Amino acid sequence: MTVQTRAVERPARTYTLARYVISAGALLSNVSASMLNVVLIDVGFTYGIGIATAQWSVTLYLLIIASILPLMGKLGDMKGRRVIHNTGFILFAVGSGCCALSPTYGLFLLSRIVQGAGAAMYQAMNMALVVKLAAPENRGRAIGIVSSFVAAGTIAGPSLGGIVVQWFHWKAAFWFLSGIAFLLWLSAQYTIPKDVDEARAGSSEHLDIVGASIFAVILGSLAFTLNYGSGASGSLLMLGLPMVILIVSLLIFGRWIHPSRWYHRSGQPFLPAELLANRPFVLGCITSTASYLSVFSTQVVMPSFLRLELDLAPAVAGLIMMSHPAALIVIAPLAGEAVDRFGASRVLMIGLAMMGSVLIMLGFLNEHTPVWLIVIWLLWLGSSTGMFTSPNNSMTLAAVEESQSGFAASMMALSRNIGMMLGAVIGGTLGILAHHVMFGITAGMIFTMLILQILMSKRDKAKLRYRLK
Repeated sequence: MTVQTRAVERPARTYTLARYVISAGALLSNVSASMLNVVLIDVGFTYGIGIATAQWSVTLYLLIIASILPLMGKLGDMKGRRVIHNTGFILFAVGSGCCALSPTYGLFLLSRIVQGAGAAMYQAMNMALVVKLAAPENRGRAIGIVSSFVAAGTIAGPSLGGIVVQWFHWKAAFWFLSGIAFLLWLSAQYTIPKDVDEARAGSSEHLDIVGASIFAVILGSLAFTLNYGSGASGSLLMLGLPMVILIVSLLIFGRWIHPSRWYHRSGQPFLPAELLANRPFVLGCITSTASYLSVFSTQVVMPSFLRLELDLAPAVAGLIMMSHPAALIVIAPLAGEAVDRFGASRVLMIGLAMMGSVLIMLGFLNEHTPVWLIVIWLLWLGSSTGMFTSPNNSMTLAAVEESQSGFAASMMALSRNIGMMLGAVIGGTLGILAHHVMFGITAGMIFTMLILQILMSKRDKAKLRYRLK
């Protein structure tokens, strides 16, 4: 008997509450990531460090999440997604409490590592669990709700940070996060059914720790390379060394996961060959990376443009920038319902076409562009992001076997994090210097993804017609 079949016997409200508890985890991790940007000055003052050094508390948190997301996804498929997801809440709560108690910056960074590890655990599982707990005809809407919570976290993070700094000590924010995470753990223990893991892979599967470690080195060296490459004061050695490590680790990783190495060995490599050969899955992850790169590079460029080129007050610029996530919150659930009614492929293509079009329009920004038009463009960008997210997640998860859905969901989360990281760097370098060029490049990327999605859709239809003959 499947989880969906048992849903008839179990109160429907329990499953609805479970999906909202899981979605709240996505909000929590986004709040923790965006909140600290507002209080970096206070962090530096408390520990006697500069803002550049304090910034590593944000970078390290995101780096830990990105590095171990696939590992947590695989572990969830092996040991149980509910167990890994709920344990992540506890680890996040402990890490947040340690952040509040840390007397030195070194201990604060270690606590952020623990916090990031917990966030990676429940981030890796949330999409797979939401899909598992939703009826097939409602999965698009369920995925759309998760996207809305992610956007809400983006809005709430800076607001929470500003309120805390204004009225309390900045460490109070971490006590708040710790308490919320503990309440979410209690709620998850009660609402998420234990039988949700009935179809998971056996616990005797191999867990590729070596491959995961190499992958972490790749992401770490990439972060260092981007950090020093985008800085004006970075020395040649500080830029060259992480770049060499990146290239060497990529070569070692490619050799490590090669199918010939695992032909006579038990288990699978960190990135299974059959998953990398799954074109719809790989295209979904690449499309996600491209879209998040485009969106986050825009979010880096636009505040500077509004303040420096249009001479707007910081508060006004902040309100204008809220247009994007506000539109995403509204549109994402509606797009999910459209996926359930009309199919994911059509909605996905409309979302990509909308996103590419508005990026082209943003490329014509100048000091004479009226504010009302900028607001419309940002609303359009947020709407296109909401239109894209739910169908892309639905199609990407549908491309893999249920036994690998936890790992697949973690790879999708990883693609989003990589897109955000690359978008922040590109927006902070190319976007500030020549935003017209940046918007042109990102629009080209999105339209390329649209063309590839159209070709993939035609290929799948041709296969279906061939099988029906």
